[in-house]
Amino acid sequence: MKMEGDIKAGLDFNNDVRPITRTFLVIKNNNAFISGKLDEKRNSKSTFIIGRFNFNTGKGNILQELEDRSYLKDADARGKNFESIEAFAYNDKFVVVKEAHAIKGGGYSVYGGTGDSYYDFGPVLVSVYDSAMHKLKDFTTDEEERIYYYVPSAGATLNGNKLYIFYNNNNWKIKSHSKYQVLNLDNLSTGPDTEIDLDHNLNSLMYAPCIQWFGNNVIIPLTGNAHLLGGKIQTSFATVEFK
Repeated sequence: MKMEGDIKAGLDFNNDVRPITRTFLVIKNNNAFISGKLDEKRNSKSTFIIGRFNFNTGKGNILQELEDRSYLKDADARGKNFESIEAFAYNDKFVVVKEAHAIKGGGYSVYGGTGDSYYDFGPVLVSVYDSAMHKLKDFTTDEEERIYYYVPSAGATLNGNKLYIFYNNNNWKIKSHSKYQVLNLDNLSTGPDTEIDLDHNLNSLMYAPCIQWFGNNVIIPLTGNAHLLGGKIQTSFATVEFK
């Protein structure tokens, strides 16, 4: 394979950094969009890297967003960290979906079944950027999911000009609530939070990262709570139609 050339964009860090924890690459119309996260070694702060590289011009744009206290406070995610979970390109826009999470408590073992630590997910932050990687708008959901094993709670699916953000709510309630919110990428407006009618019970929640879209229908995996099932995972599926 012949290497045609490199496209580069500069980064400016004050401290050494560890490798990117998770990266998304989306290629559309001769453009490569990337999103990732770098963790700094010295002061425990993290930086989101959002970039666009054009194969025709050989130029790129990079945006750095420092995940500091102000960033987390504005997104109502104090005490947590964000992780990129999805990325999409739509026309000249780039959309990055991030989910906040933290480990609370301590000592729980899914194998031993003792202790009281848990994963606290939410909110979901959806950031929309233009072709020059300037941020157009942030959207947040009211996701609040507390579970005893690490299952990313939120996911997103692009269908036409609409981004469907799927997420869970339970906050220690007996019944889990699976919801979605629709973001119109043409006018950057959102609809209301809508609950999905699923046959939930104490042992299940929607596994949003693996939702599959088929026309106007989605297939939603439901996963069992390993904490309540002795370390085992149960999986079932539900089909939901969107009109």
